[in-house]
Amino acid sequence: MVTAKVEVYINHKGENMDTSSWLWIGTIGMGLGSLLLALLATTLRKEDRHHATVAVGITVIAATSYYALVHNFGDLMVAGNTVQSARYVDWVLTTPLLLLSLCLVALPSKVKNRVWTIASLVFLDVYMIVTGYFATLADANTKWMWYVLSSVALVIIAYMLYVSIMKTVKSVGGAKLSKLYTTLAVYLSVLWLAYPVIWLLGTSGQGKVSFQTENAVYAVLDLLAKVGFGLLLVWNIKKLSDSANAKTDETTVDALAK
Repeated sequence: MVTAKVEVYINHKGENMDTSSWLWIGTIGMGLGSLLLALLATTLRKEDRHHATVAVGITVIAATSYYALVHNFGDLMVAGNTVQSARYVDWVLTTPLLLLSLCLVALPSKVKNRVWTIASLVFLDVYMIVTGYFATLADANTKWMWYVLSSVALVIIAYMLYVSIMKTVKSVGGAKLSKLYTTLAVYLSVLWLAYPVIWLLGTSGQGKVSFQTENAVYAVLDLLAKVGFGLLLVWNIKKLSDSANAKTDETTVDALAK
């Protein structure tokens, strides 16, 4: 049960200008990333454009969230610390889409348990973000239990990505898809592992990192995990499509599958 006193945060002009600058970097970076991904989408075969559509959706949501953060929309004060609710709204929407992007590369349409695997990952991911948000709102007596629950969900997600899904892509996806999936999974998971560390060290955790530094690191991580990941995925799908010899109405992923 969350017992910490929660109050609406009121922004004071002139305060945290450095933090605001990082939030603007996030807003502009996500916006420019959306435009770049949209342009890159036009170079893809129509059968492969769903990869870019998901990637653009991720960055548009993130750009909107960062714009909300700039204006302190949804900010709360909990035990003297600012909780940025808009950031958690971003994560609960975009992180499942990032996992979906991975699955669309790793799991060709012929995989029987494809829908179940994706649904399981999405459920675990939403659970991870929601319990992380609860940890941010909770008092010292219950905070760490919520943090542990969120971290356990992350560990299970990592297990699925590196064991069950990795096994599937290697058996049915072929060497090229397997290589791309491994690259994307390692890239994303390394970045994701940094988030609970920053939370632990930040204002909601042990308070060893300032609010400004916390926002700066989150902005960099978000740009890499969303714009960077999207560009890496879409560009590689484009490269693979050139050698896949896919038929009309056949995706590159399905064409490369064994």
